[in-house]
Amino acid sequence: MRYESKPETAKGIAIFTATFGVILLYFAGFVASGFASVVLVVFGLTLLILTVIAATACYSVTLDRASGSVIKAFNSRIVNRKWEYRIDQFNSVDVAVGGRGAFGEGIVVYSAQLKGSRTLRISPWHDDRTKVELEAEKIADYLSIPFNH
Repeated sequence: MRYESKPETAKGIAIFTATFGVILLYFAGFVASGFASVVLVVFGLTLLILTVIAATACYSVTLDRASGSVIKAFNSRIVNRKWEYRIDQFNSVDVAVGGRGAFGEGIVVYSAQLKGSRTLRISPWHDDRTKVELEAEKIADYLSIPFNH
């Protein structure tokens, strides 16, 4: 089983970092002076580099019952990281709850996660708890781990 982040998430983060980076560069060029402008240029350019990472980012979790492993990966054009865990490190599958929209609205979202010696979010966030619970049950059945409602 494989789960990947939504491309819209990466694009949204990239838009935010690019906007903030351009604003910092604007202030460095037209408002600030001296050492403050140097600091703003450094932060602005850093955010523009982070924009490239964010725009091409993909978070994935692969569950492999045959090998007994869970592989979490973060890939982008500049940064690639991979973590591997054993299935026996996890005791249960449950549903994580998160929320709050970009402008403070009360949005509640859910995600399936593995719990044990560490917690590992598996599925992308979704606003329908029933769909996430069904997905969490599939994961629990696939890995032969109990599902906590």
